[in-house]
Amino acid sequence: IQHKKAHHRVYNHVPYGFTRYGDALVPEVGEQAVIGRVGQLRVNGWTLQRIADELNGEAVPTKKGNQWRAQTVKDVLDNSLNVAA
Repeated sequence: IQHKKAHHRVYNHVPYGFTRYGDALVPEVGEQAVIGRVGQLRVNGWTLQRIADELNGEAVPTKKGNQWRAQTVKDVLDNSLNVAA
């Protein structure tokens, strides 16, 4: 899995911030912008829940179109593929 992840190959579900092209993971521009913003909000001291509430208030969808939760925000920030965070 680490080898696939290091080479941006699909290893499980397609993570937030990427789309699938064959077996490759390709950055998805809109989601990458959200990741960058989430990272900046976190650096500015926002809690995970406050970030989730902000994204929900702006109707920003998650990868599966669900509501953001604090854990979802944490998962996006913790994903090593997301260098913008």
